[in-house]
Amino acid sequence: MRVLRGLRPRGVLAQGSLDALVVVPWLSLTPLAFAIGASGLGGIAYIVRLIFMALRFKVYEPDMEERIWFWILPIVAYGTMLVAAFWVGSASYGALLAIAAAGLVHLLIGIHNAWDIVTYIAIERPEMDGNGKPRGG
Repeated sequence: MRVLRGLRPRGVLAQGSLDALVVVPWLSLTPLAFAIGASGLGGIAYIVRLIFMALRFKVYEPDMEERIWFWILPIVAYGTMLVAAFWVGSASYGALLAIAAAGLVHLLIGIHNAWDIVTYIAIERPEMDGNGKPRGG
């Protein structure tokens, strides 16, 4: 877990940036479509980079749950944003629903990541001595 701590997608950051993009009072739909498309494409590139970084580690092999929550679902959410960017001009209602779905997936990923971190700290964290250093090391 410690090795892959930096290799987790940032669900809360993605959710916050998506919320900010949607509530900006855009003068036309074109900049909104560009911003959402760029966020989706950048998110996909980021997750693909994380996948390649994680696959380089020989110490730890991610299980199926981690692959779903940290790789597959983020790519689906960012891909939905990318597709929604093309819909914004022609089918605004469908695009808004797709953006909302992507935001919901990002929110669920963030909750899942928080739960994993709390579980790790509660169960697997080493005991500390009086000086704040791990015991037995």
